[in-house]
Amino acid sequence: MPLVEQAKNDIRSLANEIAGLATSRLSPADFYDAFLPRVRTAMGAAAVAVWRLRDDGQLNLDAHQDLPAELHDGRTPNPSHAAILTAVLAEGQPVVAPPRTVSSAPDRPANPLSSALILVPIRIDERFEYLLEVVLTSTGGPTSQRGYLRFAAQMSDVLADYIRRWRLRETAEQRRRSELAEQCLLEVATAQ
Repeated sequence: MPLVEQAKNDIRSLANEIAGLATSRLSPADFYDAFLPRVRTAMGAAAVAVWRLRDDGQLNLDAHQDLPAELHDGRTPNPSHAAILTAVLAEGQPVVAPPRTVSSAPDRPANPLSSALILVPIRIDERFEYLLEVVLTSTGGPTSQRGYLRFAAQMSDVLADYIRRWRLRETAEQRRRSELAEQCLLEVATAQ
């Protein structure tokens, strides 16, 4: 089998594994531990991260694999990086942010890295709450960048599906606990 075909088969296999994770009952930490390395490997990326927009409007680093320290302080993005993440979330469209060595529009926040970034906002329910960030190892041409962007968008769909399912499970579990507590209180009240 030619090398290119083998690479395509490997990527398809990883994509199928990633898609299977969405329906798993893994905790968020375990999901990210399985999801991020597979996305990184499939894309040949230098780093991958998932950011979450909190209710107070601040960004929080939910999970990452080898995200450069110059982009974050451990839990939050540094100010220049927060600007580009916030802009992408506000626009609601996936983008490839060129490396800092490439000039971009003057009114857009700049990518602080010498590598291109893929940023994909993720809508959960009615707003963009998450963002998948991929640090590319090479920029490639426009065709390869479009391919990377398309693949990252597909992986973001898997992530969104997992988050929705996890939230439904959490809500069902909370409801079950409430019903159990109510039942116990009722039994105590009727026993007296």
